[in-house]
Amino acid sequence: MPLEIEVSFTGHPAQNFAAKRWSTPEIQGPFSALPAENNSLTIPNDGLFVNSIGPDVRRVLSLREFREWGITDEDEKRIVYARAQAGDGTTFCLRFILNARRAAHKRSPNYVRLLKDADNYVKFGRAAAGIILPVCYGMWVMETGDFAGTVLFIMSQWCGETWKSLMGTQYDTEANRVLIGRTLEVLHDVGLAFDGIVGSNKDFTHILLDIHAPNIPITSKADGNARCFIAGLSNLVQHQCQRRLPVLPLGAHIPSQEFGCRELRNCAVLLGFLLNTLPPANPIIPKPAYLLVPERQAFAKSAIAWLTSYPIEDRPVPPIVLRMAQRQLHFPTYPPLYTGLSLSMGDLVVQDALTATRLSPDTLARPWSRAELASRFLRVGDLMNRDGYPSLTHAGKNGLAE
Repeated sequence: MPLEIEVSFTGHPAQNFAAKRWSTPEIQGPFSALPAENNSLTIPNDGLFVNSIGPDVRRVLSLREFREWGITDEDEKRIVYARAQAGDGTTFCLRFILNARRAAHKRSPNYVRLLKDADNYVKFGRAAAGIILPVCYGMWVMETGDFAGTVLFIMSQWCGETWKSLMGTQYDTEANRVLIGRTLEVLHDVGLAFDGIVGSNKDFTHILLDIHAPNIPITSKADGNARCFIAGLSNLVQHQCQRRLPVLPLGAHIPSQEFGCRELRNCAVLLGFLLNTLPPANPIIPKPAYLLVPERQAFAKSAIAWLTSYPIEDRPVPPIVLRMAQRQLHFPTYPPLYTGLSLSMGDLVVQDALTATRLSPDTLARPWSRAELASRFLRVGDLMNRDGYPSLTHAGKNGLAE
């Protein structure tokens, strides 16, 4: 793993900058290992970004805007980031603190969040890295002189477009929204929550769909076949999920207490899967969808009742298995949560879908390793086709880089 890499900007060909590993007394790693052949990165003119204030959609920064970031407090309302490419075509995300001696000295919010992001990756994120969280290759520092002063950055896997930028486009489909819900459910199964709330669409700037991955046919990008990642880990919290429903199109009003998980219930509302409030009893202008609400309310409540009343006195059934069964029984037209597992509804026996190996309740109830999560959540094609996925490139026998 290189301790020094070279970073260059297409719009500034006169200089290449040497970036060195950086740490703080509190954050030493370990991070994921950067392959030695990826020690030279180029950032193209159209590869500098910031999420705009207001719409919160991604926009391209000019090199001049990029270099001046951090000089004023106004700049620091949003972090700037880049898509960098290595010689073998692998792409990385670099999130910057430019002119960092000023930002670090006054402990700017973005500087603090960047450190917290790295700290949470080390503490919690590695078990899901490259699966639902971006692989992180550590913290780096480079001296750029009058280009942008001292520059700090976190380097991670490039994971595509923000969902906030894709909302209202041809990719804003039910299938992709189901994919997002499924990914968030798995995050909760791993024992983590994004922030415990997810209170607005702004949080969807941290949901990424890799719609430009080379192994995805153009016709499939709107059909829920892209990879989905959750980035921005500064507010990540440990969590034991008590959800009683999946994040799927229900068309009902289920309060957080009844749903069982505030964050996932809010996500379901923001994705358009749940109603935030019940429709008026006697609307002035009745909407056709209102006519279906009573039926959908009853259906959602029956799914909750099945989950909470399932008899488990004779033998323990892990909550994850009950949720798999609820999804398979009540929502059979939607993708399963774990495509690598098969479930027999009669006796709730779970098997590995490829090997037909029976998995014991204890195996499913304990924390899963990274390789186990990958084989159970990712599709076979995602595990085998490594093009465009740094986390799956340079892989060991488990198909995952460590």
